[in-house]
Amino acid sequence: MEQPAKDAGTSGPERAAFLRNYEGADFGMLAEIRRDPSTNAMLLTIVERTDDAAVQEWIDRRQAEPAGLFRIVADGHTGMGVGFIQISQVHRKNGVGYGGLAVTPRNHGQGFGRAALNALVRLGLGELGLRKLMAEIRSDNVASIQLHLAAGYRAIGTMSHHFLDADGSAHDVILFEKLL
Repeated sequence: MEQPAKDAGTSGPERAAFLRNYEGADFGMLAEIRRDPSTNAMLLTIVERTDDAAVQEWIDRRQAEPAGLFRIVADGHTGMGVGFIQISQVHRKNGVGYGGLAVTPRNHGQGFGRAALNALVRLGLGELGLRKLMAEIRSDNVASIQLHLAAGYRAIGTMSHHFLDADGSAHDVILFEKLL
C-alpha cells in the first residue's frame, strides 16, 4: 500500500516521496543505514552485529513490532528506498508511541526527512489511532531537532547523560511530544 509522504510545507526543499512496505530490494539501503556508526549514534543505537543475517533480523523485528509500524520512505521519482519510518513502543490504552526515522546519508538535505516525518504523524493518528507521538533526540542532532519542531513537536525535557555511544561518551537526550 503506497502512502504519499508529501512535505507539508516546512521550510527548505520539497521532495516527492511515498511510503511503502519493505521489499527485498530495500535490503541494501537498510543495511547501509544499519552499518553506519554515525547514523546509529544519532538514532541512539549501538549495533553489535552488522552482517547480513543481523541486518535481516533487525528488519524482521521492526516489521513484527507489536501494534507498531515500519515503512520504507521511497523517492517519488525513482521508487528507490531512501530511508524508513517507524513507530514503536506503542501503548494502546494510552494511545502513545515513539516515532523515528532515518534517511541514508547520501539523501540528507533533499526533503525526504520532512516528508517522512509528516507522513509518520499522519499514520500515527490515522492507521494506529494514537493521540500522541514521542521522540527522543540527541541534543547535538540539530537537524532532527529542527525537523521535529517544524512538524509541531515540543521539547518537554532533557535527560542528562542519557545515551552512551560506542566509545562510552555520554550524550544528553531531549524528549519531544506531539499531540495528534
